Amino acid sequence: MINSATDTFLAGYVALRFMGRTRACLGMQQWDTTCSVEISTLPGVKGGQALLASILDLMYQFGGLPHWGQEIDFPYHTQGNGIIYPKFGEWRKAYARMSNGFTARTFENSLSTRWGLTTPPPPP
Repeated sequence: MINSATDTFLAGYVALRFMGRTRACLGMQQWDTTCSVEISTLPGVKGGQALLASILDLMYQFGGLPHWGQEIDFPYHTQGNGIIYPKFGEWRKAYARMSNGFTARTFENSLSTRWGLTTPPPPP
């Protein structure tokens, strides 16, 4: 995909990292052995965000989990929600305790709100 993107280029690096399972509720390392693909780019490259969004779509297509804390999110990119993490329910319970029942805006940002990580669950 990167090589075929003739309208832009990737100014940065791609790295593979291997690690074990995490205990974090929203961690992307959900398996005993996890391979992480890290892509770091320079901002402001024409067409760069669209290329990264396409790569992100491939990650979702093949069952990958994003590292949500890095805010790999684009305003025009609608995928992503806390429910893709197997321990999302545990996260919601812990966050509810940390945020006084979702009233304190602890750790909140636009991505965490859009993904439903830091907003109260809808009423039943």
